[in-house]
Amino acid sequence: MVLNSKNKIVSVAFLIAFNLLFSQVDTLSVFQADTLVFNKKEVIIHRPCSNPELSVYYELKSPKENVYYFVYNPKKQLIKEGVVVFKKDEKGNVFKKYFLNKKRYYYKTNGYLDVINHDGIKSVYYKGKNEIKSIRYIDATSQIPTREEFYRKNKLVKTKVYTNFYANKYYTVKNRK
Repeated sequence: MVLNSKNKIVSVAFLIAFNLLFSQVDTLSVFQADTLVFNKKEVIIHRPCSNPELSVYYELKSPKENVYYFVYNPKKQLIKEGVVVFKKDEKGNVFKKYFLNKKRYYYKTNGYLDVINHDGIKSVYYKGKNEIKSIRYIDATSQIPTREEFYRKNKLVKTKVYTNFYANKYYTVKNRK
């Protein structure tokens, strides 16, 4: 059999598909109210121009590396998902634990979904039950919004592309039907 570029591409595609199908990722669903999994910290936040405010933080006690977590709040709403990754030094000691490819979910007081934040580079805003209001894309290096898409009844209406976000300079692209 002669290996040409077409055969190489097919064989590489087969290997990728095989790895995706047969690689297993552990998945855990955890609740913040579970004291075996989370440490609960209550902190009083002091701000200069307002009254002190009580805030509650939850921290995973002993996360497992390369495990996909679904984290639920005490109201049983999904608030975070992602893979836990450890950052290690030269000797192999863990000095930082963080979520990779994480999604954070924020809810309105009535329980409806408000915002889904995808790793800080994309935010999807909702209104009502499951109706998308807008999607904001943020540059990963500068953390400045690059464009914003606006929706009506889950259909794209227009897109704002920012040339200078701080000076509020942009151009609008309308969606043609």
